[in-house]
Amino acid sequence: MRRTRKLTAKQTATPLAHRGQGGRMNSLASVLLGREIKVDEGAAVPTGMTRIFDDGSEPVVTLPDPEKMGPRYTEDAGRGMLDHELAHCRFTDSIKIARGSLHHSIVNILEDKRVEMKTIQDQPGAAAHIHALNTYSMPFNAKAAREAGEPQLALQAYLLVRLASGKKPKVMSPAVEAVHAALDCHWNEEIVKNLKSDKVGTKQVAKLALHCIDWVRLYLESQVQEPEPEPEGQVHEVPNDDGKKGDGKEKGDNKGQDQDQDQDQDQDQDQESEDEDSDGTGGEDDGEEKDPDSKASQGDEDDSDSDEQGEGETGQGASESEEDGETMGGDGMGQQGSKAT
Repeated sequence: MRRTRKLTAKQTATPLAHRGQGGRMNSLASVLLGREIKVDEGAAVPTGMTRIFDDGSEPVVTLPDPEKMGPRYTEDAGRGMLDHELAHCRFTDSIKIARGSLHHSIVNILEDKRVEMKTIQDQPGAAAHIHALNTYSMPFNAKAAREAGEPQLALQAYLLVRLASGKKPKVMSPAVEAVHAALDCHWNEEIVKNLKSDKVGTKQVAKLALHCIDWVRLYLESQVQEPEPEPEGQVHEVPNDDGKKGDGKEKGDNKGQDQDQDQDQDQDQDQESEDEDSDGTGGEDDGEEKDPDSKASQGDEDDSDSDEQGEGETGQGASESEEDGETMGGDGMGQQGSKAT
């Protein structure tokens, strides 16, 4: 087994760009991989990249420019970047996934963890370098976990932090908290267990990525609360005249009884008025002469009939008004019931 040179704390903390180590990555990659490989150093990319080809051609590794990675990008972190990309050369298979899609992003994140674990298993000396790389990346990923608002970004940030540290993010946005709630029950037995398995390859990781997306989607859908329909036949309580609540049906029945009584009284009054009018008209048709007293009496009766007739009409108008009011009230309850449903 090839021994890895152990760096002192001072050397580890020294930025790679200031140590002049960028030029030796090409030859070091060929030694570590066991075959010649081209490494594009100092490229204008934010992180390392490895291109895997379908025709069996040698992968192409691209490493970022150390001078643009900041002072925290130490030699160990740069070596971890190289070990990480060479792990893809060894263990990642070429699969066709739409670039830029959420599925593609999640596959990359899960596959990164899988190949890192396999590299550490085969080359234990790479553990310190990969740890240094994850330490360098952690502040960026932790910030994303605090600020992510969209479910897609929240899923990526959550996976990056938890896979690198083994723990959930310390501070999570509401969207990331939802992702944690969706994935936590699947984490050890389905996500980590599959990534550690020797039987799992890139194709199986692609399926696992789809499962992660579906678990989050189903959880978010379950959190959308729809208004519960109001049970049919439910009686709404309305205040009675005494201020107490009663059901609308009882109040409607009382009003209906009052209306029936008013209508019966109106009909009796109308019938009495018709009978009196008939008697007065018959006397005039028979040609009977009435004495002044009789005519005065008849006039009084006519006045009485007129008063009774007026009272009957007024009572009927009040009854119709009440009846109309009950009908509107009934429609109003119906509309309320319909809105509640």
